Amino acid sequence: MLNSEGILLKSVKSFLVFVTFMSILILAGSFAFSQGENNKNELEEFDFANGLFSRGMYDMAVKGYQDFLKKYPRSVYTELADYRIAECYFLDGKYDEALEKLDVFLEQHPRGDLAEEAGLRKGQIYYLKGDYKSAESFFSVLAGKSGTGETEEAARYYIAGIHFKRGEYTTSRKMLEEILSGPGAGEYTAFAYMNLGDIYSEQKDYAKAAGAYAKAADVSDDKALADRAALRAGKAYYQEGDHSEAEVFYRKVIEDPADPGAFDRAALGLLSTLYRDEKYNSVIKVSPDLVSRMEGKDAVAQALFIQGSCYFRENRFSEAGKIYGEVSVKYPDSEFGKKSKLNECWALYRQGKFEKCILSVKAYTDMTKDSLDEALYVKARALADSGRKDDALAVYREIAEKFRDSGFRKEAIYETGWLYSGSDRSAEAADYYRMFVDEYPGDRRSPAILLRAAQENFKLKRYGAAKKDYADFLSNFGDSPLKENVLYQLGRTCFEEGDYDKSIEFYGKFAREFPGSEAKGSAMYWTGMAHQKKQEWDKAIKVYSTLSPDIKGEFYSRGLEAIAYCCFQKGDYGEAAEKYYALMTTDKDFKLPDGVYLWVADYYLNKDRNERSLEVLKMLLDKYPDSGANGEISYMFAENYGRLGDWNTAGGYFQEALDKQVPSPFLERSLLGLGRAYLAAGDYKKAMGYLEEALDTHTDNITGAFTRFELGNVYSKTGNFGEAAKQYMMVAILYEDEDLCPKALFQAGIAFDKAGMREKSLDVFRELKEKYPDNVLAKKANEEIRRIEGETQ
Repeated sequence: MLNSEGILLKSVKSFLVFVTFMSILILAGSFAFSQGENNKNELEEFDFANGLFSRGMYDMAVKGYQDFLKKYPRSVYTELADYRIAECYFLDGKYDEALEKLDVFLEQHPRGDLAEEAGLRKGQIYYLKGDYKSAESFFSVLAGKSGTGETEEAARYYIAGIHFKRGEYTTSRKMLEEILSGPGAGEYTAFAYMNLGDIYSEQKDYAKAAGAYAKAADVSDDKALADRAALRAGKAYYQEGDHSEAEVFYRKVIEDPADPGAFDRAALGLLSTLYRDEKYNSVIKVSPDLVSRMEGKDAVAQALFIQGSCYFRENRFSEAGKIYGEVSVKYPDSEFGKKSKLNECWALYRQGKFEKCILSVKAYTDMTKDSLDEALYVKARALADSGRKDDALAVYREIAEKFRDSGFRKEAIYETGWLYSGSDRSAEAADYYRMFVDEYPGDRRSPAILLRAAQENFKLKRYGAAKKDYADFLSNFGDSPLKENVLYQLGRTCFEEGDYDKSIEFYGKFAREFPGSEAKGSAMYWTGMAHQKKQEWDKAIKVYSTLSPDIKGEFYSRGLEAIAYCCFQKGDYGEAAEKYYALMTTDKDFKLPDGVYLWVADYYLNKDRNERSLEVLKMLLDKYPDSGANGEISYMFAENYGRLGDWNTAGGYFQEALDKQVPSPFLERSLLGLGRAYLAAGDYKKAMGYLEEALDTHTDNITGAFTRFELGNVYSKTGNFGEAAKQYMMVAILYEDEDLCPKALFQAGIAFDKAGMREKSLDVFRELKEKYPDNVLAKKANEEIRRIEGETQ
């Protein structure tokens, strides 16, 4: 039954032959006693046919029995001879002829001593032919009350086997257990345990299977059967993962084997168990002795193969290669001879002997076409590692195209992706990664490979393909630890594509699902950038403000810069300048664009926060030493020092600006500044010269206005009040400035008064009052009017 059928039927046949033979002897003895010597010849002829039968010479035995029946048709041996003819056909495997003869026998001897045995035999034949329905009909009758002890147990045993064949494991198991729990299963005890073991094995309950096989080995009086049971127990323990118990049973057979075949199987079982238990050195140690005692060539080849594999596992590749080479030479046509040749290729590869490996692969493919996919794979690996990437890629493509059902096709696609990734062919890498995932979604590497495909597409700016890769990852591998990376990178991909709403959405999901992520700060930063791109300045500022307030934090400086930029864009220049200044002073290693330093310095200059403006300018030159080449920065230094009243230092910087050939409008402003510096120093001649030059070169009204105002001051200082009044009036007439024009009118009034032109002075003061009634100088102008009018009355 099952794998035990060959053993069982051979033993059952022997047992039934023994039973019928003993019956013959008993009957023959009784007949001989009653008939005496008259039937001596009859018995001799019958014994001759029995002798042929016992020697397995079934065709001759059939003729012997048939001749005997013709000669002695009324013999006491007739029933036995008729049965033995059917038995010869059965034992010779001629089941149809055996059935025909058994039918004839039962018709002739329906109540004979061997009728039950004939019925049992018919059931056995139908069982062997796979006609379980017919077999069961015979066994069921014998298993009832009408059967004798031997036939009843045999019939019940076979019925259990039929249930097993049908997959009715529970029913089969219960029947076998009933047989074993009875007063004695006799010859079927060991077989029942064996079959229980087979049932448990089919159900993958290897622990129970091993226990049943062990009992079979223990109760069997047949050493060959005991060995087979022990071998199966070892295999079941091996499958259960209990390698120590498996080793015990294999060693039992090795110590006292019934036959060489049992020794070979036990030795291979032991070596396989030690190998699976990773006891590689133990295999290496015991292999030579076991191999020397093996008789089967295939067993020797397999044992040496296992030994070579243990050397390989121990990274002793040279020794492994030698063993593999020996097996492939001695047993080239065997399964393990071919496998050894292939493994020799791997051993050469692992030794870094790539060219020899490639040659060995060719020798293997000349020997056989078995495992050609693996052979090509090791060749491709050798080509790749020896730097012949294009050749390797060609072999990988061959594997992928020719061996679509091979596991090495999967590896070929995987390796192809990595080879392309290491070159400038990222598009091909992404395509192969995607192919790998689409074809092998269940592979443990697929989540990482799909992420890699998305990254390659992102690098290539194939944002649509990258988004699909990321989306598929979330659909298929949502429980993967790599989801954190995917959500972050998906947000970045949407940002680069310009889909800022989706970017904000995915970064938000990332922050919610992975609040403790190290990339959270970066995600918030890019969320702010997305709002910034949408010109949602306040939302961007709010997000940036959530970044670490610690000045040592990774995103402190980048966040502060972004906040400053947003403030600038929304027109809040004061806040922008303050944020930029805070960044400049708290993170001195952070380098802003030079234009930012210049803008902040100019902002503070225009706000008369001159010391801070000077501080920013110094930081600008520290970060960008060559930025002052055109003189603009020199001019700004000069302006700040001038407004602080340090005209001496200011004059030096104005001159420096001119020396650097500063362009307009800073050229004329620098000339204006030098004029003011010399005016402050009392050198009116030089002051006049620079101011006139500034007036000649000016390109903007405000510079011209200030220059004329300062000319008026120079004329006033030199006592030329009439010319001074003229310059002041030109400022008031030619320019529109709410701050400077009132000053110019007031100074013109004073100058006209000092020049003795009091009527013009009064007209100018009145104009000042009318045009700029809210200006602080309007009140002073009124005071001057009263003074002049009082003095003239």
